[in-house]
Amino acid sequence: MKLKLLSLAILSTFFVISAQATVGAVDLFKGTCRGGDTADSTVCKDQAEISDNPGIDDNPIYGPNGIITTVTNILTAVVGIGAVISIVYAGTKLIFSGSNPQEANSARERIIYACVALVFVAMAQIIVRFIINRI
Repeated sequence: MKLKLLSLAILSTFFVISAQATVGAVDLFKGTCRGGDTADSTVCKDQAEISDNPGIDDNPIYGPNGIITTVTNILTAVVGIGAVISIVYAGTKLIFSGSNPQEANSARERIIYACVALVFVAMAQIIVRFIINRI
């Protein structure tokens, strides 16, 4: 049981570290709107309207590089890293608790609280992104 928990803690740590990839936007219609039959489509007209208004997403408060987005990303990273460190610490504490049930229960509670914190941070990130995209 302890070996499984240690393996899970190590795997989750490596997963979180390796999962931090840079995500960028991809223009799916890059070559499609350059003449031909599709140049008069609604999608191409929308793309042209967006490219004609370059400041459409450059809001300093809630744009892609805005204050709210930056603060949300920083807080998410800090809480996420703290929760992962807490899970690893509690997993180690749980493994080495031996026959002390109070210490084992304390470690289990810490793991549960850290997982709940991760869920709340993920939900907060989703809610903030949803609201920013609706503005």
